[in-house]
Amino acid sequence: MFGIIFGLIGFICYIIYDINAIIWKKKVFFSFFFLGSIIVILSSLYSYTTTYGEAGFSERVFLMFVFSLCFFLLLIYTLFFALPFQKTYRDHAEIPSVCDSGVYALCRHPGFLWFLFLYLFLGLTLRASYFIYFGLFLSACNFFYICLQDIYVFPRQFKDYQTYKNQTPFLVPSLSSIRKCLRTITRRV
Repeated sequence: MFGIIFGLIGFICYIIYDINAIIWKKKVFFSFFFLGSIIVILSSLYSYTTTYGEAGFSERVFLMFVFSLCFFLLLIYTLFFALPFQKTYRDHAEIPSVCDSGVYALCRHPGFLWFLFLYLFLGLTLRASYFIYFGLFLSACNFFYICLQDIYVFPRQFKDYQTYKNQTPFLVPSLSSIRKCLRTITRRV
């Protein structure tokens, strides 16, 4: 239960960070995204370590762990490397434009997909019902959070969000968004 409460607090920090970025603009709250991330990571580590050992080692468990590691790396890439770091997390004075290339051409919230699959595969690694419920709870918090961003925060934060919203799927990639994602990623490489 501790992990779930702590995870919820992490998502509350994310919401405070976003609301601050568009309304309050108080310097103290600009660190809440990183604070929320640390809290979610710590709650996940706590929940993972308290259920660890239920799975035992097998090739299947190893494969599930490799999948979870891949989704973790995709999540880190999506949040911290696919976006211009300085403009996204540091410069709060100017109104930024959306990033509509790479993974952000795939769907408007690709981090949600990586987050969900990360926790799904970690839960399958452990074969622990608590961790699966924990992951589903955090994913539900994340879904609420991205809905808030999509409806309220991002239209006020990005000058061209409505155009991006009209051109890019919310969560489920389309064939054309997959093509655009692949095309724009290969241009960067």
